[in-house]
Amino acid sequence: KVQSALSRAQWTAKDSSSLMLRLMMKEREQVLPEDKLFYQQIAEHIDKLLLETGKHKQGRIDGEDREKVSTQGFVEREQRYTKEIRKTEEALQKAIEDKESLQKELAKKQIELQTLNEDNAQGIRESVALQEQATAEEQQLRKELRDIVQSKRELQDKLALNQKDLELLQQENERLRQHVKAFQKDVNEILA
Repeated sequence: KVQSALSRAQWTAKDSSSLMLRLMMKEREQVLPEDKLFYQQIAEHIDKLLLETGKHKQGRIDGEDREKVSTQGFVEREQRYTKEIRKTEEALQKAIEDKESLQKELAKKQIELQTLNEDNAQGIRESVALQEQATAEEQQLRKELRDIVQSKRELQDKLALNQKDLELLQQENERLRQHVKAFQKDVNEILA
């Protein structure tokens, strides 16, 4: 009890200002509104505690007994608040570590997404190039097919002409055979 009373007596306005400044800095570091509110509430609470401390110091003049009772209650509350603050700070530290871990994970995922987007874009470019090549090949094959069809028609026309010529030659050949037979018959009749 004597040591805690001594540490309270050594607590200065500078220490209070430093604590409040640290709390305000912690409050500003917070991202979530409920965390900011929490630190504001702690600061207000500590501010109230500091005011109570001043009242207790003033009350010491009024009576030693009342001071002992007030001091004991204040020490217990201060210990409880210190424990609560320590727990809160530990939870805050854990939240900060979790946030950093999540930020690292997010950065990795963003890099993966960028890589996948680049791969996708490359795949699309390759696909377009293959489609263009396939279209060009298809057009070339169609042209070759048209040329082949045209050549086939020309060859069919030549074949039809040659068949007509052959037919005419066969008719002429048959006519000449008939003529030769008739001539041979005439020759045979003359010689006989």
